[in-house]
Amino acid sequence: MRLNSILIGSLILTSSALAQTGGTLPLVNVGDAFGWVTKGETYTFTILEEQKNLPINLEVFSPGLNLNDYVNGRATTGYYGDEIYGKDLPFASIITLTGPNGKVFERRYENTLAHTWERLISTPLPAGTYTLKVSSEGKGKNAYALRLGNGINLLSDQFSINARGKPDQYMLAAQLNVPDFMLGKEIQLHNYDGDGVADLELYADAPDGKRYRLTTSDNGKTAIDRFKVTEDLLGLWNIYARIPEKPSQYSNAFNLKLTVNNEPFNGIVPPFATPVGVKLTPTVTVEVVDTQGKPIPNASYTLTNNKDWCAVPVLPKSYIPVSSSIVEGKGNVQSNTSACVTDAPSKIRFVARLNEGKLRVNAVAVLGNNRIPLNSIPFQVTGSASGSPITARTPISLSLPPGSYTVIPTEIPGSSTGTETGVVVVEQENTVTLEYRVKTEVIVSTSPDVVDFCGNTSVNAIARTQFPYPIKSTLSVTLPQGITANVPTQTSGNLADGSPLTVSFVGKACANGDITGTLDISGLSTTNNVQVRPLSLVISGIKEENSHVRVKKALSFDGKAYNITLNLSVEKAVKNLTVVDNLPKSDTFTARSNLTSKGLNAQLSGNTFRLGDVQPGEYTIQYQIFSDLSPEQILTMPEINWD
Repeated sequence: MRLNSILIGSLILTSSALAQTGGTLPLVNVGDAFGWVTKGETYTFTILEEQKNLPINLEVFSPGLNLNDYVNGRATTGYYGDEIYGKDLPFASIITLTGPNGKVFERRYENTLAHTWERLISTPLPAGTYTLKVSSEGKGKNAYALRLGNGINLLSDQFSINARGKPDQYMLAAQLNVPDFMLGKEIQLHNYDGDGVADLELYADAPDGKRYRLTTSDNGKTAIDRFKVTEDLLGLWNIYARIPEKPSQYSNAFNLKLTVNNEPFNGIVPPFATPVGVKLTPTVTVEVVDTQGKPIPNASYTLTNNKDWCAVPVLPKSYIPVSSSIVEGKGNVQSNTSACVTDAPSKIRFVARLNEGKLRVNAVAVLGNNRIPLNSIPFQVTGSASGSPITARTPISLSLPPGSYTVIPTEIPGSSTGTETGVVVVEQENTVTLEYRVKTEVIVSTSPDVVDFCGNTSVNAIARTQFPYPIKSTLSVTLPQGITANVPTQTSGNLADGSPLTVSFVGKACANGDITGTLDISGLSTTNNVQVRPLSLVISGIKEENSHVRVKKALSFDGKAYNITLNLSVEKAVKNLTVVDNLPKSDTFTARSNLTSKGLNAQLSGNTFRLGDVQPGEYTIQYQIFSDLSPEQILTMPEINWD
């Protein structure tokens, strides 16, 4: 587990350039031609929310390898620690800064003949953690120094230092603050490649007032000094490097590593003091902006300065280059992605545009076969190409980099929905529609449910939903044959949560039947059955002439039709007996069907039953009448005739 120096009580490595005896100890990066303990040097720093609007002023002293330092025999005049084993050998150092949004910049420095002081970047950076990597190509070592402004510290758990200076000077290399909570833990101070005590001495001044001689590692080896933290070792430790009186080399690079209980942790990397007699080198500024001149998120650049300063933009994959220009200074534009300047200060600007397509997002309420547009419905769009989730409202057309996106709808009461997937293609507009399947309810009630023949029942129908958005709808109540109403049986309006549609009326029920309520927008229907109690009426008559034949007519109602029964009593044989049974007149409908007879053969012609010659006895004729007339209108008296 890596310990963080920002946490209260953590072990902190710090340095004050003004407190050093014998000057600043440079950082150093060993070229990749050697098997150094680290593959380049790595430092981190954190921009807090309250620091994100402040310029970071990241500065470097002597970023390039100075050929005068060693090869030209000037090791004692302005010497900083650069070494190369042959002045014509290629060597380069690359400084790369990356952050939470990717690479910020990359600078390449090659051989030079002077130590320079340069501001790598001055602009504010977004809050987050950044990594500064320094790596070198070639057979040599490059000594340099770094610092940040506005109270921002460079952190590292392992870094290389170049010990150089006059013999017998104690040079402060680091400070360790050991707080109370470290009591009982073990501090391990590692040093690598110190080249032995003849070339390097290391000391630790502890809080107990004692100076401890640390073990100097041999060439290519690691030495570790361990300290069990007791009460008298809590507090500030000072770590010094000292060059013996007769060293075998002008400078000596060694690596310092810090662990607690064998776990690495970050400390503060010593910054450098403002160099005396060296002016801040003019800077070549590089901008990577969109077509409106706004900085492009996640964009960065590389800048080399071997002879000229040549810059190349590093664009997010969703952007394509538009142009490059030299805003200040002299130079030439080679392409939309390459420009060089001959001197500093200069400014290079790269312009790029989003390589985008469009994703249109709509929302609809689905009721049956109807799809009703819904406006201002919030939703989120997520996808690797979009970065952070996008929140918007329907309907909208979003410009997005190519890729696949998930559209997440907001849940709405009274409906069901789900996520949708949209694919964005360059210079096309694709559409995603969020479907909200609205739940509705239709209730039909009657009171009473069972009535006397042609009695009244109160009908009440209601359509309702919990969906909050109003939907224009019509609620209709359909009556079966035999049940009537003298008022409208439908209503229209905006159906929504708290705003139901209601139809209420009194119906006259002369027949059994189902009353149906239907909501047109969803096609949802509900029925309620009404029953009519059975009805029986009887009338009778005779023919005045001798009273040979008598007829009794009975009526009953089964909820659908009138059942008519004619009972004939014949006391004396008659010829050509007929019964005329006229149907009542109706403005709507009256029909006779299902004729049966018992004891005789009844032939119906119009309204006349022809029975032929009939012997004395009891006979029955039955049929049904379908009509909306009342029983009193149906029950007419038949006429009886014979020869």
